[in-house]
Amino acid sequence: MPLPDFHVSEPFTLGIELEMQVVNPPGYDLSQDSSMLIDAVKNKITAGEVKHDITESMLELATDVCRDINQAAGQFSAMQKVVLQAAADHHLEICGGGTHPFQKWQRQEVCDNERYQRTLENFGYLIQQATVFGQHVHVGCASGDDAIYLLHGLSRFVPHFIALSAASPYMQGTDTRFASSRPNIFSAFPDNGPMAVGQ
Repeated sequence: MPLPDFHVSEPFTLGIELEMQVVNPPGYDLSQDSSMLIDAVKNKITAGEVKHDITESMLELATDVCRDINQAAGQFSAMQKVVLQAAADHHLEICGGGTHPFQKWQRQEVCDNERYQRTLENFGYLIQQATVFGQHVHVGCASGDDAIYLLHGLSRFVPHFIALSAASPYMQGTDTRFASSRPNIFSAFPDNGPMAVGQ
């Protein structure tokens, strides 16, 4: 897989994405209602964005590019309040976590989004199995070299990041024997793995 172009941004700005589960009480199975919730909140979000992720049981809360963690936390707090109220109004609930413990991938509807529909066409059922939930933190860097330098600096914290990601021991109603089964889902994709390093 070729390396994507590096996008320069103001150093140490950040953007955060959080993938959330849409669940249907009282059984708390995943609900296929993210489109309805997105429609319910789209005119009430003043900063950041609530959008689709892979399947209709997923919501992604994404901040704008923020100057510091306090700004990002404020955006998340405001988005969360709106989303939780919309979910309650529709008798749904929202939760996080690496995987849903007993959902069945066969029931997951891929959202009507060009990128995810293209992935469904290319990889079939693998995208339905990728109904997993994570958090992504994007940090601004002035150059590709600075980004590599930052990654090297953060590498000593890898054990901490691994511990924080240990949120998915169950998958499809089975104890996976992993503290984090989420990364294993993506290893099945043919385009997964280390990127090729160019000249």
